[in-house]
Amino acid sequence: MRKGAKEMVDRWTFRGKARDTGEWIVGDLQQVGHKVFIDDDRVRARVYPETVGQCTGYKDCGWKPVFEGDVCKFEIGIEKLIGKIVYNPKACAFEMRNNVVVGAYGEEATHTRLLCHCDKIDVIGNIHDSPGLPPKED
Repeated sequence: MRKGAKEMVDRWTFRGKARDTGEWIVGDLQQVGHKVFIDDDRVRARVYPETVGQCTGYKDCGWKPVFEGDVCKFEIGIEKLIGKIVYNPKACAFEMRNNVVVGAYGEEATHTRLLCHCDKIDVIGNIHDSPGLPPKED
């Protein structure tokens, strides 16, 4: 097992921010018409669709499940980076995405790494509660 790659968790779990309370709800994803719900076996909450993220199946160094939209510190070899978790449909996999300055005039490039190649993943926030982490890219 890779360093920092904890046991896999249920990849069919989703989370979303509840419209009525603003709290994060983790559970099964349901859609009724244009309304999106998360059902955690205790409560069925309507959530903001833009906050819904799927569990990647990985846990971070603190044993917290890692979700799409999380902002994480991670290592690849000796590199220590901060990036966000996104789903790449072409690779059919989750990846870390981060911006780096590559040019003399401050040009930026987006680096991507498949999540399975990242070591020591540590969730430090998410793109909805911490919109400045990491800097946004299109």
